[in-house]
This record gives sequence, structure tokens and C-alpha cells, in this order.
Amino acid sequence: MFKLGLLGRGDMFHGCIILYGFHSYAFIGNGLVNMYAKCRELKGSICAFCDILHKDWYLGMRWLIAFGLHGKAIQFLQVFEQMVVNQVKPDNVTFIFLLMACIHSGLIRESPILFETMQTIYGLSPEKDHVACMVDMLARVGYLAEARERADCSVYAKTSLREALLGTCSAHGKLGFGK
Repeated sequence: MFKLGLLGRGDMFHGCIILYGFHSYAFIGNGLVNMYAKCRELKGSICAFCDILHKDWYLGMRWLIAFGLHGKAIQFLQVFEQMVVNQVKPDNVTFIFLLMACIHSGLIRESPILFETMQTIYGLSPEKDHVACMVDMLARVGYLAEARERADCSVYAKTSLREALLGTCSAHGKLGFGK
């Protein structure tokens, strides 16, 4: 009920913005995209995003987060592709969100491709969080040995990466492997 009241006011505010011709400005669009995402109204978020003439990295990230939080990984990847088409260069944070959204939405095949793309196309070096996402992804699908190998081969603290494996070992009934 509370959410619906806020969404109604947000819709009225959005209407006023359109009426006065401010809907194409990125700084206003950022607020609208964020407001609709927080109200779980992705259609409004899409509408606000599409109205903006000059999309920036910050706006793209707001939209990516909105889809990621709501389990809309396919749309999440479409937004990422649109950001790339609009020449918005992704950074390390973008790839953390991409990997997490894919993993939590079951898009397991896309995770290694994004991990590789991050390095080969965008020249970004994987950080601890990226490696942890890959360890988590491998462990979730039952490739515990591969997940452990990736954690062991990483230049980052092996103990923190192995933590990603522990919960999954229990879920897969591999308590001996977890020890």
C-alpha cells in the first residue's frame, strides 16, 4: 500500500517533468529510473531511461542495478548491450554486477563469457570480487573441483575465495570436500 502511494506520486511527478520538457535530461532521468526501480516498477524505469537523450555510465548502472535486483538478467544483459552500443565504457564495478546478476538468475553460460570479455575486449583486470563470482558460479553448478582450482590459482587471498565454496559444498552434500 505504501509503495503504491509513492508510485502514484512518482508517476504524477514524471508527468510534470514530461509536460515541461525536462524528461530528456540525464540528471532528471537518473532520479526517475532510480525511483521506479525502488518501487519495483520496471516499465516506468524503462520509459524514463528511453526518454533520455544522452545516456551516461551512472544512468546505465542505475538501470543495470534495477534489473539485477529484480532478477531480470535477460533485460540486464540487454541494457549492458545498449550501454556498449551507446559507447558507455563499462568498468570493474559494472562487471561485478553483470556476473552477480547472471549467477543469481541462472545464466551460468554467460558468466565465463563476460569474465573473458572483461579482459579481452575492455582490458580490465579481474579483481577479487570477479574471481569470487566465478568461484561461486562454478560451485553452484556442482563443479566444486574447478571452483577450488580457480580459487587456488588466484593471486587473491585463497581463504576468502574458498568461503564461496563452503555453503555450496553443503548444498551439494559434499561435506568431505568442504573440509
